[in-house]
Amino acid sequence: MINAPARLMAEFVGTFALVLLGAGSILSGADITGIALAHGIAIFVSVSAFAHISGGAFNPAVTIALWATKRIKSLDAVAYIVTQLPRWIISSVSFETCLRIICSKCWCSNTCSTNQTSLWFIN
Repeated sequence: MINAPARLMAEFVGTFALVLLGAGSILSGADITGIALAHGIAIFVSVSAFAHISGGAFNPAVTIALWATKRIKSLDAVAYIVTQLPRWIISSVSFETCLRIICSKCWCSNTCSTNQTSLWFIN
């Protein structure tokens, strides 16, 4: 893999943005249009910024599809998949930490004082 650190870092940042904005839109109580826009904007900005570096496969399903159609090498596909899964976990934990700081009163109830759904399943 040529320039592997830059490619993997580009994938990390793109995946991080997708999870952070996507999960944030869902938990903020946005309607379906807001959720779709958040995911779409995250993908648009990430692909626009990093496609020339890593190809913009910010999801293991996309990586597998690119590998199956022989658009990326097998070694690259394995490296992306092996590093994409921990990136989802890191961004999820970061998001959870931000929510705990911002909305610390909500974790034992079903709704926050702002009528947003709490993450009761994280406790």
